[in-house]
Amino acid sequence: MDLDQLRTRITALDGTIQAAFAERMELCRQVALYKQAHGM
Repeated sequence: MDLDQLRTRITALDGTIQAAFAERMELCRQVALYKQAHGM
């Protein structure tokens, strides 16, 4: 694999990581809202 291919794979993984982190943050927000609504 050459350097350009490696960089392309890294860029693709970065997108996957960003999407997973955004989903995690949304789930954390939902947990916080649930706790707030239920006096926790």
